[in-house]
Amino acid sequence: MRKLCCLAVLALCLWAVCAEAGEVKTPANTNAVDILTGELWQKSSPEEKRAFIFGVDTAVTVEYYVNTKYEEKAKKTGKKVKHTLSPFEKGWMKALHEMHRKDLIATIDAWYAEHPESIERPVMAVVWYEIIAPRLSEDKK
Repeated sequence: MRKLCCLAVLALCLWAVCAEAGEVKTPANTNAVDILTGELWQKSSPEEKRAFIFGVDTAVTVEYYVNTKYEEKAKKTGKKVKHTLSPFEKGWMKALHEMHRKDLIATIDAWYAEHPESIERPVMAVVWYEIIAPRLSEDKK
């Protein structure tokens, strides 16, 4: 249920950004995360970009906080700790904990500027593969 609520918040934020830009036609079988491509990202205002990143950050942070509370409760009752965070949520919290939202937005902007041939790539793919995953790899070294 928690995941569904967080995904709903994320989808709502994505929809708000996309609707404001007025550029999105959403087929019924389209994944909401795939809608926000570099093309739409570049057409979005700075406020829309901040709102989107704020929405994702808030959803992930709430999920992380709730998971922490479940872990604490399980430890107190002697039960097995149940982790419910996705790899994306764990990665977001670990890799971006010291990165300001404005810097994340600037990094996304810079990636699309450096890779104009990848304008159709979803923003969240850029966030994961180009920002979060490399930072997690550096932490393992």
